[in-house]
Amino acid sequence: MRQKKGFTLIELLVVIAIIALLLSILMPSLKKAKKVAQAVVCKSNLRQWGLIWRMYLDDYDTKFPNGRGGEGHEGEGVWMVAIQEYFQSYKMCFCPTTQSFTANHPFKAWDISRPDDPGSWRNKTPFNKGSYGLNQWAADNDQIDDDETPEHRYRKLSDIQSRDQVPLFGDAGGFWVKRTHYPGSVDSDNDPPPRREDAGGINYMTGWTVDRHDETINMLFMDMTVRSVGLKELYTLPFHRKWKEEMAAAGPIEWPKWMEYMKDFF
Repeated sequence: MRQKKGFTLIELLVVIAIIALLLSILMPSLKKAKKVAQAVVCKSNLRQWGLIWRMYLDDYDTKFPNGRGGEGHEGEGVWMVAIQEYFQSYKMCFCPTTQSFTANHPFKAWDISRPDDPGSWRNKTPFNKGSYGLNQWAADNDQIDDDETPEHRYRKLSDIQSRDQVPLFGDAGGFWVKRTHYPGSVDSDNDPPPRREDAGGINYMTGWTVDRHDETINMLFMDMTVRSVGLKELYTLPFHRKWKEEMAAAGPIEWPKWMEYMKDFF
């Protein structure tokens, strides 16, 4: 009777080495495929948001929410309250790359809930957490406050020219985002921070400049189309009606150091 012959130790080691080699070759491809899949899901989410915004604007004579609200107003005018009747799925609140969220942190999802105040309007909205934000200059708001003068705002969709260039909604570290200072300006405290633990100024350009998809973010534009936008390209988009004029007056941008080495912190 013949005895069954097993593997020798050398043979097992060779097999293990081959498997390890194959894994080392496949892992980068699998990681890249995962990132591509995440970007596809993110864009799909934003297309659904585009349908929601289209329905809201059709019902309100193409006017954007007024941007007002707060604790004393039960959130009236804040976009997530204004469009809540059109809201469909909690899953579409999050880009799949945001695996966790921390309040006031630009590189993760945002959370505006108030566990310490159960009666706050922030706890009553169906989606008080998320990873997408609204261009705050898209608001029907008469408030005059520094850069928030009416001539800066896009207050009605039907009045906007070149809608495919104007950002409406997209990957962000805050539920609304605006911009007051430009890179290289004297007052640049609101530029995106070079370190992940520095979370200041999330409502400014920091809120948009999040490296979620290989140095790009996904953006829904005013024509309700969705595309990827490079982080430097963000500064060329007309976030408000005076954007290009003010950027031209500011002169050439000298990109801060964070733009060159920020990938090391994500």
